[in-house]
Amino acid sequence: MKFGFTIGGLIFYILKKIFGFIKIAFNFLCAFLAYTGLYIPFFYLIYSIFIFLAGLKLSPFSLDTFLFYTGLILSFICSIIICVKNYILKPTARFKENIRRKKFETLGEKFYREKQKSKDYIRPELETPLIYRSIRRPDWIIYEYSDKFNVYVEEGRKLKLIKVVPKEKRSRLKG
Repeated sequence: MKFGFTIGGLIFYILKKIFGFIKIAFNFLCAFLAYTGLYIPFFYLIYSIFIFLAGLKLSPFSLDTFLFYTGLILSFICSIIICVKNYILKPTARFKENIRRKKFETLGEKFYREKQKSKDYIRPELETPLIYRSIRRPDWIIYEYSDKFNVYVEEGRKLKLIKVVPKEKRSRLKG
């Protein structure tokens, strides 16, 4: 009785490992086809099999042959474009972005350390400004803080600081 359970358990274990390997291989193949763009020629191959099973005969110098090979060439061209995008353009863009980010982080950290080392460094309080457009000049954007106004002008998608206007301290007591 125990022997039957052992054989059944062993067969189940072997089948589980075989299906696990097949699953890993299938996932790898799908990821490879997607990343290299070879899924387009693969689908063209499946399409071609159905066409040939339906009775397409390729004779030299016929329109069917020309269209078939044109589609095959175009599917490989699309695959090459996807491969170049994934293997060259995306890593290059990420590399440029990482270099730019490190450069600006380094400059910002250097400025912050120098500012902290100065004798009259006062830790700035984080204050959320009131942001609105000027009525007189609609292209101006005003950031209103408790002690000042920052006036910016819109240049495309960026803001350029024009001036900083301090708020006047007015006494509310009359007399």
